[in-house]
Amino acid sequence: MGELHNPYDQEQREQASIREGNHDKLMLSFQESYAGRVASLSKDELRSIKNLGIVVLAISTRSAIEGGVHSEQAFLLSDSYILKVDEAKTQNEVYNIVRGAEIYFTKLVSETKEIKVENPLVFRTKNLILKKMHEKIVAEEMARELNTTPAYLSTIFKKETGMTIHEFVVEEKLKMAENLLLYSTYTIDEIANFFAFSSQSHFGNVFKRKYQITPNKFRLKNGIKKGQNEY
Repeated sequence: MGELHNPYDQEQREQASIREGNHDKLMLSFQESYAGRVASLSKDELRSIKNLGIVVLAISTRSAIEGGVHSEQAFLLSDSYILKVDEAKTQNEVYNIVRGAEIYFTKLVSETKEIKVENPLVFRTKNLILKKMHEKIVAEEMARELNTTPAYLSTIFKKETGMTIHEFVVEEKLKMAENLLLYSTYTIDEIANFFAFSSQSHFGNVFKRKYQITPNKFRLKNGIKKGQNEY
């Protein structure tokens, strides 16, 4: 009799790959074969696959956080992926969303591990920014929260990162907005409001300056990123 579930050690290798930010190792874990079938989490086959996908997303989100990705960023991405899974019409669509999420989480961990040891104030500033992604972020207010002066904070941040605080804020908001465009059904206006851009037009202009394409055309062109079609 074959195994009823995928082997625990295979799942551990998959999640270890995410925690390590190891893309090649993750791809190998996707390609592993085993006897048996995936778990049944509902009498409806598509609902069962969706439920399983949501479980994988939850575990992968925590693996990414353990690998160094900021929790707010990881949970925001997880929410958008789960919404997309819930709206999926086919099993393959669910597989692609979940595999795409695992690949992206692995990429984020890899990028996080490449960052050099930071000045403690810069590290705290970045964490504060990530917690305030849905607000209008003002350097003067952050300086007060961090018990320093705006001038010193701006100077040390630019020196350590090569970016102004404003540039970093925009960069991070656009990264998260990009994923919502790819993996959620939020409208452009909702995404603009979600990240506290002054208007949909403002968001569109900022997005186009970075990516040389409007948010709507970006969504139409890229659709859902593809992943492997099995858990």
